[in-house]
Amino acid sequence: MRSRRGLGAAAALCLSLIGSALLARTAAYAADLTAQGMTAWSDPQPRWVHVMGEVVNSGTVSYRPGQVSCTLIDAGGTLLTESTPVEANILLSGEKAPFDDIFFTGPGYHSPSCSATGAPTSIQPDHNFTAVITDVTRSPDGAQHVIGTLTNLNTVAESNIKVVLTSFDPANTATVIDEGVAWVDGPVVANGGTATFDLNANPTRHWDATPADSATLSEAPSPAVVLSTDAIAFSDQVQGTVSAEQVLYVRNIGTGSLTFTNIPTFGGTNPADFGMAADDFCSGMTVAPGAACSMGITFTPQAAGSRRATLTINDNANGSPSLVTLSGNGLARPSIALSASSVDFGSRTVGTTGQTVIQLASNGLDPVSISSIRVDDTTDFGVDGTACLVSAVSPGSACQISVAFHPQVDGPLTATATIRSNARQDPVAIPLAGSGTHAVPSATLSTNHVDFGAQSVGTTSPSQTVTLTNSGIGSLSISGIAPSGDFGQTTTCGSTLSTGSSCSIAVTFEPAAIGTRLGTVTITDNAGSGAQTVSLTGSGTTETDFYFAEGFTGPGFKETLSLLMPSNDGTATVDYFLNGAAPITSQVDLVRGQAKTVSVNDAVGPGKEVSIRVKLPFPGVAERIMHFQLGAWHGSTDIVGVTHTSPEWDFAEGSTLGFFSEYLTLQNPNLSPVLVDLHYFTDSTIPVTKTVTLPPTSRTTIPVFVGNATPNSGCDPSATCGIGPGYA
Repeated sequence: MRSRRGLGAAAALCLSLIGSALLARTAAYAADLTAQGMTAWSDPQPRWVHVMGEVVNSGTVSYRPGQVSCTLIDAGGTLLTESTPVEANILLSGEKAPFDDIFFTGPGYHSPSCSATGAPTSIQPDHNFTAVITDVTRSPDGAQHVIGTLTNLNTVAESNIKVVLTSFDPANTATVIDEGVAWVDGPVVANGGTATFDLNANPTRHWDATPADSATLSEAPSPAVVLSTDAIAFSDQVQGTVSAEQVLYVRNIGTGSLTFTNIPTFGGTNPADFGMAADDFCSGMTVAPGAACSMGITFTPQAAGSRRATLTINDNANGSPSLVTLSGNGLARPSIALSASSVDFGSRTVGTTGQTVIQLASNGLDPVSISSIRVDDTTDFGVDGTACLVSAVSPGSACQISVAFHPQVDGPLTATATIRSNARQDPVAIPLAGSGTHAVPSATLSTNHVDFGAQSVGTTSPSQTVTLTNSGIGSLSISGIAPSGDFGQTTTCGSTLSTGSSCSIAVTFEPAAIGTRLGTVTITDNAGSGAQTVSLTGSGTTETDFYFAEGFTGPGFKETLSLLMPSNDGTATVDYFLNGAAPITSQVDLVRGQAKTVSVNDAVGPGKEVSIRVKLPFPGVAERIMHFQLGAWHGSTDIVGVTHTSPEWDFAEGSTLGFFSEYLTLQNPNLSPVLVDLHYFTDSTIPVTKTVTLPPTSRTTIPVFVGNATPNSGCDPSATCGIGPGYA
């Protein structure tokens, strides 16, 4: 045994400010720490003043002590400051240890106060000892000896134990009058082993063996173990295969080095199912205080089902060995995968059958034996797994299960198909669903109203199409399609229309008189109320329209219109559509039976490219006469205008050979632009399509051949495709 007097080693602790407003350095957690029992006494030679006290950890965590700073006012009123460590290296919650701060000053000192700095720590000290002062003696040389017995309460032997002793004033046991440290060398027997300590104490200070007059705290540099977990659960693992490793961390939170006495072992119910991975960085290693090591653990189930074991870690720390519970679930080697986890047949007519196929794949390590495939409702559902029941399905192979739905009643229906096998997923339940419904056809029309606009009396309009669709379930029976009024129809609809199918009804308008004309098309069938009706409107008119796409009032060209209404007087409206200019409209009064000539050159002026629309209020005729003389080229043309616009015009003849100049003249009498597609078909190249937009109420000239086009191709790169309502 060895003993010493004086100050202990420094460590980190935060102490509260006691009895002085001069020191303001106080950590946020200083309220958990107090300094108490302070007193001061002088050594006669030299003039040393000892400020003594005791530090108490009243918090809930451990602290590593730091330097204790004390202040003292000497006889001259000078403020003196000194520092000293606390005798204990670490204080656990509720523990206390003394300190002794020495000032080099003379008599007349007063007002001692102390504070300290420090911090909480996760390192756990070994304070698992009891120490009792058994005797206080004096040797012949006058030295005072404080003798006692130390008992080791740990499960392992300890050495180099530090015993910190505190002496209190017998008259006031809250005041510290002395302190000291004694050392016990050599191992101490575990489980109650004892040793004797001897503190060579200051002879001028009073020590005795009375429990109220003294206190002890013992420390040993010992390791302490904390595991990252005390239970490791592995994911399900196929029998006979090795899992990915899980890492266990072993941390030394003690004050001594941690060593492992042997390689960790496995015990319990299924020790052979678990093992150490190559990443074992603990066995045979020494782990310093505050450091950690790691070890990898794997799971190799030897059978299917729950598997358990215990990992035992032996080390030199108190409480050894450490135990970790290991668990996992072994999976059967056969395995299956299904192409669908559930089946929803949707709606189906009662008495009909719908089927689907589920593919069963063997994706395990051994063949799968399917023992049964059943459905719990055989009235509305059915299952045929014969292909999977014939023999075991080898890994990588598959078979098919046919599932049927044949509802016998209306409403939602559910069932469960269950597959039993030796696979790890056994049993597998597949939810089935569907809804039974009776056949209820439904007739849906693309529109319930058609407007034909104005149509000349006694003439037939182009047809407009109404689409009839059976959007219900079951066959739609059609018993009749009847128009009324000045309207007619032709149809592709037969006597029946299957579910989801459509047919068309082409309706035409032939007004018998002028004015608004009304009618209907009625479809009689077995859907809903039994009949669907489309309302029809149109207007009968005697007005006759004529269109002329081509016209020119340039030098050498003279263009006239000849207008005639044989049976009626009235005023004709002539609209001139120009290239790049606003249209011009004029009125021409006509007398029945008398032709009227109109000069186009006078109406639009010279040098104009012009298209014309003539509106006669009653039946009649409009002709355009063109006389031209341009050098040696002269002649005349006379043409009656067309009476309607069209979205498509076809020209079989054309040439871009030498000495030929071919143009298209396009008229758009509408109030909105029209997108036109021009499709050129030639005798030597593939067809070419060009696109152009015609402005509203305009006349446009398209050269069939321009300089950057391929000669003889008949294609204008700047020209266009398609023609909306207009005339070419």
